[in-house]
Amino acid sequence: MLEILTAPPVDLLDLETTKADVAALLAMTPVDDTYLGKLIARASAAAQSYVGRPLGLGSYKETVYVEGETSVLMLSRWPIQTVQGITLDGEPLDESVTWTLEEGGYLSVRPRCWPRGLISVSYDAGYSPIPGDVEEATLLILKQSLGGMESVPGMKSLGVGDVSVSWGPGGLPSDAMARLDPYRIPGVC
Repeated sequence: MLEILTAPPVDLLDLETTKADVAALLAMTPVDDTYLGKLIARASAAAQSYVGRPLGLGSYKETVYVEGETSVLMLSRWPIQTVQGITLDGEPLDESVTWTLEEGGYLSVRPRCWPRGLISVSYDAGYSPIPGDVEEATLLILKQSLGGMESVPGMKSLGVGDVSVSWGPGGLPSDAMARLDPYRIPGVC
């Protein structure tokens, strides 16, 4: 069970920075702040929906039941930045259990296994600041929303001579998907 203690930020782009980026990217005067704010929210939601998880830094308490022998505890939000505490069946974890926050963002116990029972972990996970490639992908999604030929969902290219149209999966620009792929939950199609 996942409990959100502090929700991660919803928007992946900052309004002021995005206004300048939109002006440079599209060679146009920035749109109204309220409208641009809505577009940022939609593009951020699309990017996070594609990767299958929130990307901004948030605080969580996650409870899992450990039944069998395992030395690894994978939590649903990552990358884990800090762990505030771990309990077993509502009590602080015995000091003889030594755990490590691994580089891949999971918790491991060595040389033995996690104890059986209900394990609760309070932790912070996500990115702060948002990685540049995620911001770029979100900006590409926003650009698609602002119009032009690129705004046709799923269209990858449009030819003129002998009329040729090619389509890609989903409604996100392929460049945005390529930038977001490393952040997807493994196994999400």
